[in-house]
Amino acid sequence: MARAAALCCWCGKRFVRIGQHFWCSTEECRIRQAGCSVAVQKTTDGDPDNTTVTYLFVPLPKQVMFEESTARNLLGGGAAGSTKSMICRWSMYRRALRIKNYEGLLLRRTWDELRKHHFRLMEREAVIFREHGINVEFSTTNREMYFHDTGAVIEGGHMEQASDVDKYLGRERDDIAVDEGVTFDPHALLQLSTRARTSKPEVDEMGGARFRIYTNPGGSAASMIRAFFIDHEPDWEEYSDALKEEYDPKQWAYIPGDLTDNPYLPESYQSDLAVLQPWRYKQLRYNDWDVLAGTFFPEFAATKPYVQDLGDPGDNVEWFRSLDWGYISPGCVLWWACLADGVFYIRHEFKFSHRLIHDLVSKVKELQTDEFGLHESSIRYTVADPALKGADLHSIHSLTGEITGESMEETFAKEGMPVIMGKNTRVPGWNRVRSLLKLRDDQRPTLVIHPDCKYLLRTFAAAI
Repeated sequence: MARAAALCCWCGKRFVRIGQHFWCSTEECRIRQAGCSVAVQKTTDGDPDNTTVTYLFVPLPKQVMFEESTARNLLGGGAAGSTKSMICRWSMYRRALRIKNYEGLLLRRTWDELRKHHFRLMEREAVIFREHGINVEFSTTNREMYFHDTGAVIEGGHMEQASDVDKYLGRERDDIAVDEGVTFDPHALLQLSTRARTSKPEVDEMGGARFRIYTNPGGSAASMIRAFFIDHEPDWEEYSDALKEEYDPKQWAYIPGDLTDNPYLPESYQSDLAVLQPWRYKQLRYNDWDVLAGTFFPEFAATKPYVQDLGDPGDNVEWFRSLDWGYISPGCVLWWACLADGVFYIRHEFKFSHRLIHDLVSKVKELQTDEFGLHESSIRYTVADPALKGADLHSIHSLTGEITGESMEETFAKEGMPVIMGKNTRVPGWNRVRSLLKLRDDQRPTLVIHPDCKYLLRTFAAAI
């Protein structure tokens, strides 16, 4: 199957090739492309009317959007072949040519990846600059590109181990670009983002310091990247208390890419992707952040029909709670409504950590009454992890702090929330979940989750 024709993402018109570069066939779009290009001018005999312009790099419309974005943190790319690698370098070159003492940092996860995907091309591009009278030198030894006319430097780096981020925390950079960001440690990436700062007025005039991730979906950092850049719903409890107040979605922007943005791709590119496994094909062809490698419940997608707001069931239906205990690691309580048409509707969740049983039970009942509007009499039972029954899981007395000999199951009962033990028969349990996810004749699953249950949706989709 030949790939779909590449079209301008602004006007929908086809591209035309002029020399080495593709331009949109609409003049207004070409003006925007030229405004973010890298070009050299040559005037013959000092006559302004005898000036030629040679374009070294002309960004495609989607690449121009990366350049025009004012967000401090930007996620760009998406599907394979969506023009991300070229703009990763040339966006930095454009600033390095204009800003005195500009400092950029370009990273791949390993040195070998950086050498194969960027250093070889940077060496060639430095030659192109010199051929057009721009004094640029690439040093393989120092792993950096130096712009002699402005004193600008673009340094190459890697973060194969999470601890490698420490090498880059010592000073600020005007630009940090991370290629294939999903392959990095997520917390190291967030640490690295704090180093994108500047005191240079020229940088501020061009939009300020930038932290940019160019990547396809799928990888160890995919969940964090999606939460911060796409859904704008980080797991607040995983970070400092200040994040919820300081987080500004406008500063965490996402510009998705598609192979139809790139007219440079061969006609066979889409067909070439067909050899991939189904989940990887969806990631690379359709920029699908919902599918993950080895997902345990591939039937589930964090979209309709599985995720819906079915309204407030009220007290007229039967409810039950499920409890996954955690003290250091997060625990969670879910409220399930058993609807008249046989659908199980997970309407509410409460994620917790570092809570004694007394505090947890009090909070559950407070939320249930004051926020969810449910009476305890509507809750048929609470089912919990059977590990709570173990005699070795002793409890801390809620008033005296003394260790007691009772099990956690007994403590829950004493605090007014008796629990019944679930069963750890895993294979029948997995099959039961799959049967709930199977679409019925009315094209609805038997299990529906309210969109407010963010923690459940994240963990469910990521289960491998």
